[in-house]
Amino acid sequence: MPQRKTLYAAFDESNHGRYPEIFTAAFSYDSESALVLPPLPLGQLLPKRRGHQSPLEGLTEEDYSFLILDKRIVGHYKIIAGGKDRMFGDICASLVQDRVGYQNRGEFLVDDICLYLDGEKSGAEKKYVRECTTKISNLSSSKIHLVDGRYLDQRCKLVNLADAIAYYIYTKIKDKKPISSEVLLNKKPLLKIK
Repeated sequence: MPQRKTLYAAFDESNHGRYPEIFTAAFSYDSESALVLPPLPLGQLLPKRRGHQSPLEGLTEEDYSFLILDKRIVGHYKIIAGGKDRMFGDICASLVQDRVGYQNRGEFLVDDICLYLDGEKSGAEKKYVRECTTKISNLSSSKIHLVDGRYLDQRCKLVNLADAIAYYIYTKIKDKKPISSEVLLNKKPLLKIK
């Protein structure tokens, strides 16, 4: 019988209120990368990686995907598509969809999904993230676990990686520097899940 497989997916974005906004997900099957440190005094948290070195170099156990939202798409969600709560659920599902679902003989790619969301999310936001992930994964909602919290990008290695990737891609775009074709292979479209 195959061993149970848990996907750990960490989400973060590049910035708040500046466009384009880069949303990233970092993925791992290694539970060590998803350990969350207890809240500590600010000086003892994981450092944010803000240098010019790519956080993508040397990734072995982790993978990532990202999407880019402009002001028009964000405005559409705020006015027409149900607001920020729904937008974040669609973002998470869009980024994780390639890593969940069925393999070739009807077997699930993963048995459980643990989603790590940087920042404190509203109950409505978490509910919609769970609903969207359930829909794209065909897993029951009891198999989808959510962890959110302040400074999660400095308390969990995987969220820290998602933060670093979002910042790296955002600065490339902002500074009008080329993004490698290897990085662009991980770009995803925003799907409207519900």
